Amino acid sequence: MYVFKVLFAEGSSVSTSPMFNGMNYAFWKTRMKNFMESTDSFIWEAVVHAPYVPLQVVKDEEVAKPRSE
Repeated sequence: MYVFKVLFAEGSSVSTSPMFNGMNYAFWKTRMKNFMESTDSFIWEAVVHAPYVPLQVVKDEEVAKPRSE
């Protein structure tokens, strides 16, 4: 029973991300990946490959598009 409490102390809900308690990183990483992919399939892609930043051309130069646009 103690092992169960240590592994699943917090974040074992479907709507709450898994909390890393400093133990068993590989298990936590798999759970976090599954949680992110269940929320949106592109979230894990952004974590691994960096997020997509929309660009616009201003005076023949590409710059990041402001959030307001």
